[in-house]
Amino acid sequence: MKKVRSIYQAIKPFNFYENTANEYYCMTLYTGNYKFEIMENGSNWTALAIVFLKEIMPELLDDIEFDSEFNMFCAYSSNREALIEFALNFKKNCEYEEVFNFLVNKTQLVYMDEMTSFMIEKMGRENINYGEFKNLYAEKYMARLAK
Repeated sequence: MKKVRSIYQAIKPFNFYENTANEYYCMTLYTGNYKFEIMENGSNWTALAIVFLKEIMPELLDDIEFDSEFNMFCAYSSNREALIEFALNFKKNCEYEEVFNFLVNKTQLVYMDEMTSFMIEKMGRENINYGEFKNLYAEKYMARLAK
């Protein structure tokens, strides 16, 4: 995969890569490089990106997928133009404090609402520790957001 320089500068510290042979494009961020005090891991960024798509760019929901890990956010697509449009707008909106805070708050509200319901359901019926609960919930939450 090669870095695309023109978009790379526009979305920095996010990265944009493309593999034209396989028509595969991806946007990444090492989570310690940007807004780490608020967005600590790849899952946080994925949740924020999904809320962003649902609220601001719903027409791209079917084109963008995510495969983030603890220290890396990753959005990818086979549709180069859709991913570039998402990358440029997502980065731009993350720079606007008011929009960024709205997205963070909306993400947290959705997360807390879902987490409360899930906690009542799981912890009320099963002998499960908090660490296991968080892992189970993270999987459920990410699956729900992806719908």
